[in-house]
Amino acid sequence: EPWATTRSTLSNTVRGPNSAVSPRATSCAVMTGERTAPTGVRYLMDSSKATEATVTPSFAAFAGIPAQRRIAVIGWLWDFLEGSDAEVAARVTAQALAVADEVLLYGRTATVATAVTLADPRVRAYSSIGTLSDDLWATTVPGDLVLLMGTHPSDHLSRIALRATHEVRCRRDDCRKRTPCIR
Repeated sequence: EPWATTRSTLSNTVRGPNSAVSPRATSCAVMTGERTAPTGVRYLMDSSKATEATVTPSFAAFAGIPAQRRIAVIGWLWDFLEGSDAEVAARVTAQALAVADEVLLYGRTATVATAVTLADPRVRAYSSIGTLSDDLWATTVPGDLVLLMGTHPSDHLSRIALRATHEVRCRRDDCRKRTPCIR
């Protein structure tokens, strides 16, 4: 199988033995993928629903996994209790910058990000999943760790990682289907 999944390691990193973090926070998986040959690029997936309750544990897991370079891809953020969408995007981007070398904002989060949020040279905004995916695939190297954090079916960020082993059939930015993104 081309994907190696290590849920128990991630679960321990996110929750710890006496943590009150919700089980939802442990539903991500670390995967090692291949392009045409083994690349050593790994993906931490938290793309079911990026909520206030899952962001901090996801970043903690991300920071706890050894990597030469960390890239956080942040899609649709959901169910944040305080602040406007722009304030939430700024807060989450700041959290990501504390543990990532690069932060790539996609979709709604990229749209609402303020000029101040986007002023950091380590932050880039993408309105197209195709462009984001192409740029990411062109720049990742062995030893990189990519966090895909978003809300499915709003952004389908899993398409980026699925590209390693499947032909992705959908590159629509407004896709809200609940069907698989592969052929």
